[in-house]
Amino acid sequence: MMHTLTSIHMRWLFAASAFSLTSILLSSCATAPTAPNPAKTTDSNSVTVDEFFTPPPTGNADDYYVLSSGDDDVEYSYFLDEQDYFSSRDVQDGDNSDHGKKFKFAHDLIKNGHGYGDHNHIHVHLQGPHHYHGIYIGVRDNDWTDSLALTAPEKLAVDTAIKMFHQCADAGIDTFKVDLKPYRLAFRTKKLAILAQLDSGKVTRDSARVMLDSAITLYLAQTDLLRKALVTEVKTCLTELDVFLKTRLTADQYAIWVRHRGW
Repeated sequence: MMHTLTSIHMRWLFAASAFSLTSILLSSCATAPTAPNPAKTTDSNSVTVDEFFTPPPTGNADDYYVLSSGDDDVEYSYFLDEQDYFSSRDVQDGDNSDHGKKFKFAHDLIKNGHGYGDHNHIHVHLQGPHHYHGIYIGVRDNDWTDSLALTAPEKLAVDTAIKMFHQCADAGIDTFKVDLKPYRLAFRTKKLAILAQLDSGKVTRDSARVMLDSAITLYLAQTDLLRKALVTEVKTCLTELDVFLKTRLTADQYAIWVRHRGW
């Protein structure tokens, strides 16, 4: 189902030639990445560079790579809404308070790469009703991704690498999406029903969180083998991606990416 990147290496080498001597000098002279600051930035990336900071395919309900055209990723998210997500994110490891116990399940999901709405960590969206997607804005807070301080040639390299990753992985992901669809839709239906009860006041927020946790547990159990098979299949593509990027990033940049890439 999945094909390797053997033939793709030639394309990468061809794309890499665009960097020429200038890009080599830029890479060798690059300074160590600086720590992010709280300032806002209007810097923009291509879609593929943005995906560079997105967790890899895992087959979970709100997986970025499993979304189809027209899908609203908020409806598949493992969180009720922004309030639920941020409350979960505030829980610290070892927090045995009532607050900590209440959101421990969701907090563990965050550590595995799950967020509210868009999986892509580059974007920020305006807060809105909890079952509608936020509106994307072009100004965002600086975060760990800015500490990479990618040069224009490095962004071009990342663009090339992610395009080649898709070429390698998309066929397997598309087949997986077909197999996963009935389970995924069942989860989405349950979540929307829970949100409807929360909106109408029939259940409390705490009760809705417990109900959603149960729906997630069932979904993960039903799809465990499917998701493990996908992760195994995509591993080759991720390895090829890693090998290529290691030759295009500085040692400091590569170390930062490895810490945050999600796999």
